[in-house]
Amino acid sequence: MEALGRASGEAAAAPGPRERGALVLVGFMGAGKSTTARMLAAELGVESIDSDRELERELGEPIDSFYDRQGEQAFRAREEEVVLRLLSDDHERVVALGGGSLGSERVREALGRHLVVHLEVEPDEAWRRASNRASAGDSPWRSKFSCNKARCSASSSASSGIGIERMDEWHAEQRAG
Repeated sequence: MEALGRASGEAAAAPGPRERGALVLVGFMGAGKSTTARMLAAELGVESIDSDRELERELGEPIDSFYDRQGEQAFRAREEEVVLRLLSDDHERVVALGGGSLGSERVREALGRHLVVHLEVEPDEAWRRASNRASAGDSPWRSKFSCNKARCSASSSASSGIGIERMDEWHAEQRAG
C-alpha cells in the first residue's frame, strides 16, 4: 500500500472528533479495495460499503451491462452521484471507491472530509486480479489497462488524504470513540 499525502506532499492532520467521517480506500481496479474495506470494517466494528456494489444495487444491473448499453459518460455521471452521496454524511465506516471515481473533481473535493488511503498495486498483479472482469477487457486491451492505471494513480496522488503511517492512530481514535 502507498499512502496519500496532501498535494504539497505533507501528511494531512488526523480528522478531529467532529470531523470524523469515513475511511475511504482508493486505488486502481484490482488493488484490493473491496477486500481490504471488508477486513478493516470488521476489525473496527463499522460498516463496509463498496461504491461499485451500491451503484449496481441502484442501477438494478451489473455495471458492465449498464456501461455497455449507456456508455461511459452516463456511467460516470451515475457513479459520481452515488459516490458523492456516500461521502456526504459523517458515518464512521469504511468505503471502497470504484477505480475510476477519482476522475471526478467533485469526488476528489468531497474526499477532503474523510481519511483517504491509496492502495497501490503493480500493473501485472492488477491485471491478474482484474482481467476476468468484463470492464478490464481482454488481453489486446492490456496496454489500455496500463494507461488507465497510470491515470488513476495520478488522480490518487492529487487527492487529499492521510498517510497509512497514521492508520494505527486513526484506529485507536475510532476505538476510543
